[in-house]
Amino acid sequence: MANLTKGVFSLGNIPLRQRFPPLMMWLEPKRANLFAWWMFIAIIPTLSAASARAENNLFLNPRFIPLTPREIKDESERLKSDEHRKNTPSLGHALKKTQADRDAARGIEIIADRNAYWNDDGFGQFVAILRWIDSAQPGLKVNLALAGPGGEIGKETVNFGVSEQSPKIAFLVNTDALKPGDYTLNATAIGADGKSFGNPKPLILKREDKSHPKVLIPAEGIPVQVHPQEMATNASWPITTGIPMPFGTLRDVNELQLLENGKPVPAQFTVRSTWTPGQPSFVRWLTLDFVAQYDGMTPREYRLVQKPGLPRSVAIQTTQTDDLITVNNGLVQFQVKRKGFTGIESAWIDANRDGKFTDNEQVISSRAAPTVSGPYIVDDKGLLFRAADDSTAEVKIEEQGPARVTILATGWYFNPTAAEAERKLCQFVTRITAYAGHPNLFISHRTIQTQDTLKRMLADIGFRTGMTGAQRYVTSMDGKVAEGALPAKDSVWIHQERADRVRLVEGETDRGQDHPGKGDQAKVQGKHADGWMSIAGDTGTVTAMIRDIWQRFPKELEADRQGLVVHLWPRHGRETFTHEEQIDKRNCYKAWFAHQGKLLDMHMPKFYHDVLHPGEKPAAWDPEDEVEKAYRCNAQGTVVGGEIVLRLEPAAAKPDSQLAQARLFQLSPHALAAPEWNCRAEVDVPMAPRNDQRLPEVERTINVDFPGGMFNMLDCLGDYGMWIYGNTHNGWRQDMVGLHRVWQITSPAICVAGIFTTCGGAASRKACYPAAGTAARRSTPLA
Repeated sequence: MANLTKGVFSLGNIPLRQRFPPLMMWLEPKRANLFAWWMFIAIIPTLSAASARAENNLFLNPRFIPLTPREIKDESERLKSDEHRKNTPSLGHALKKTQADRDAARGIEIIADRNAYWNDDGFGQFVAILRWIDSAQPGLKVNLALAGPGGEIGKETVNFGVSEQSPKIAFLVNTDALKPGDYTLNATAIGADGKSFGNPKPLILKREDKSHPKVLIPAEGIPVQVHPQEMATNASWPITTGIPMPFGTLRDVNELQLLENGKPVPAQFTVRSTWTPGQPSFVRWLTLDFVAQYDGMTPREYRLVQKPGLPRSVAIQTTQTDDLITVNNGLVQFQVKRKGFTGIESAWIDANRDGKFTDNEQVISSRAAPTVSGPYIVDDKGLLFRAADDSTAEVKIEEQGPARVTILATGWYFNPTAAEAERKLCQFVTRITAYAGHPNLFISHRTIQTQDTLKRMLADIGFRTGMTGAQRYVTSMDGKVAEGALPAKDSVWIHQERADRVRLVEGETDRGQDHPGKGDQAKVQGKHADGWMSIAGDTGTVTAMIRDIWQRFPKELEADRQGLVVHLWPRHGRETFTHEEQIDKRNCYKAWFAHQGKLLDMHMPKFYHDVLHPGEKPAAWDPEDEVEKAYRCNAQGTVVGGEIVLRLEPAAAKPDSQLAQARLFQLSPHALAAPEWNCRAEVDVPMAPRNDQRLPEVERTINVDFPGGMFNMLDCLGDYGMWIYGNTHNGWRQDMVGLHRVWQITSPAICVAGIFTTCGGAASRKACYPAAGTAARRSTPLA
């Protein structure tokens, strides 16, 4: 605002005598006074209008927010209690006292995200909660008012409509528009008669003349350390990682560039969270997407620099119509149907690198698999349910940028010939991600069991990709390649039925199951599948890979003349564990009953219950009665998922190269910003980067012993299987694992996240994961 003091008019607290010295030297004091009054008359209305606009913009984005599940539960219990007191004469006095207490407490309470706001906080977040006020009453509105030392400076009215009946209002306050001092925020309920009611509880907040320290991105940039790998020479691998940013460092991601060996390369920057609400704000967490290149086995040097104005090339393009989404990443072009989702509808690879995609370069076609293409399930009655038959499924571009695009498909598995009430069975959530210039299509696929799993079970959960002219297959187990011609009618399938047993079978049926005692006619048997299968034809090769195939058994890969199928629940499952193995106390918690058989049967068998819960009271090793709970539970709502890659190549690929790429996928190299930068950003609790010279024993414990123990626990106890892999134990004795907190997820995850933040990941990765091939514990680019 303007200040008129002793004939000197100032704008922005800088006197005009300093801003315009020749002008003010010319003015005599009395003329200066006249000039000041002229300025007052001419400018003050404009400033007042600006001030009014500022007041109108003081409150931003008022909106109703829903009750939490706990609040809904509390409200339901309160209504039941009131009804009980109302219908019980002896409790009438208690109901009257309770109602009197509520009347006295009726009003609006305001809570804030902090007590004091600084110069660069931007906006404050507030929630006004109506206490014992009927938010559904007609004509209700709430007046928000902010008052400072000189009185009220801003106000806003929120009207309750027919659909807005939540008793909670969230809103922002532009704290940057406030001068330092104390302020009072009020929320008053106004009835249909225009009168206020209730007892509002004002909120006192401070505006302090302080600012956060500025942390600049170093001129040389932020090192982004890509982890080395020993799988494939001169490989490339898509990277999706998070970069923390300190408060006040970055507002606009367009100021950033990624350098590879000192030269700009295509990269994608996505803001995931900010330090303060509203706009503008400072970036807190940034997602960085790019394709990392290796020279030999060593990654190139990557740095994130702040250099605005550098060209940002777009290396991946998308187009969409009502029926199709088409993605061109420079090397691969593929299409996804928006109506009748079939997974990858069609795909081409630019074999001659001429920038065109012709018919003789097409390697995927859903027309090659007319019965089913894309996600499907088969139930225990043999009925087929396809994602492609759901006319209400939603297929859209979820994220799009210069380096990465993700397509999201959601819907139901559908059978149009089933009874009307039974046409929908389970939901699917599928994400297809492509990176610029990379031949891999990453697919994250989830099947949500919506049925009562005690009454209806699944016999197959698959994802089929069609290929015209498929002639040969290649796969491997235990590092040994197996290949041959595809049968004219039957299929070839590799089935990881136990963590330590896999079989490669040619034939449409499982003869060992259909004809007991005659064997399964396996072509090859081994311990561990390597998680991939390729089919080759005249136009190229398609390879399907699945992560953690033996760690998350049972899984199956299948190939035939129509294409490839990834089975997240195997089509050719069978019983693989004896009763004695299953009820052994060293194994019973592993739920092997849900990891075998033709059907995905998640109901604990009665023999489990009878052996593990012999009496009325739970055993000492099962203090929380987990056995009884498991026997009675329903697995409705559980998810069967997997991470899949479809790799496209223009010609018949060499098996050794395909095996190397499959192992690279299992490793899934990651990247992190330098630990010094991560700790300096202070986006989490205070941490210090790794320093082996200062505290070598402490660092060894944190970076080697702890993660090594956590992850080696899985190998030691054999905790593998699709329902248990990746969790750890709270503790165990030498003879057995107690059922009290068998699995815990939160604390180890937090600890490991801290380890990778402070040590950078590259050095600790080698220490934490000494076995090169077991790298299934890595972060995925589809996170």
